Amino acid sequence: MSTALALVRPVNCLIGAVGTLIGALVAVGFDILDDPVFLGMALLVVALHMAAGNMLNDYFDRETDKVAHPDRPIPSGKVRAESVRNASIAIFALSVALSWFINPLSFLIALLAALLMMKYEVWLKARGFVGNLSIAALIGLVFVFGGAAVGKPLVPLFLGILAGLANISREIVKDVEDMEGDKDRRTLPKQIGEGKALAVAAIVLIIAVAMSPLAYWPLDLLSVEYVYVVAGADLVFIASITRFGSNPRQAQNLLKLGMVVSLASFLAGALL
Repeated sequence: MSTALALVRPVNCLIGAVGTLIGALVAVGFDILDDPVFLGMALLVVALHMAAGNMLNDYFDRETDKVAHPDRPIPSGKVRAESVRNASIAIFALSVALSWFINPLSFLIALLAALLMMKYEVWLKARGFVGNLSIAALIGLVFVFGGAAVGKPLVPLFLGILAGLANISREIVKDVEDMEGDKDRRTLPKQIGEGKALAVAAIVLIIAVAMSPLAYWPLDLLSVEYVYVVAGADLVFIASITRFGSNPRQAQNLLKLGMVVSLASFLAGALL
């Protein structure tokens, strides 16, 4: 069971489902309760997609993880790589199939997201910054998918942009952390140097922080409660920047914390 949980990363799946819920809430408010079955299917689709993506990531990163994360299930020998790959493909297929029963747009987004994730692992990941952008797009699509499930995909798009920007920064910092194990990837730190890459990560994160109040005013997507909570997230993001050069792992953990607090701010602003 512990091996399966390590592969699936249920916390990530839960965060994806919450992002979907927020997208739906921002789009139509509590009218989402009119179709609880379709909403539940949307949350399940995203959770399954996240699980499959995490497993596929572990499959393609198995050589890198021997150096960077030797305790993960595949490099530690707890599970066969081929089994993880096959299970990932099956779960992707299930998530896309379930999305068909929500509406055509949800199906297209789910299909696009699955194909983009596979393309990322096979080709885009090794291309540096374009790979970081593709992951940011996938994060943003979570919110759009929530809106699409209730018929209004563009309303929560701005929240997806904010989340995507923060994720770009985190991906770059992760690439710095994993430089020793990344033998065949042309990551941004390898292309332009560690210092310049971290500067890019800091600039992108500052842009996200500067844009965050816009969701309250003038866009009026979220209530004032969002402002109070997102201020805490912004402080965590700024604190992470001070750790970029000295401790990338700690910086990455702070970025993850900031993203969770940001998600809480979205939820507070959508519910209250």
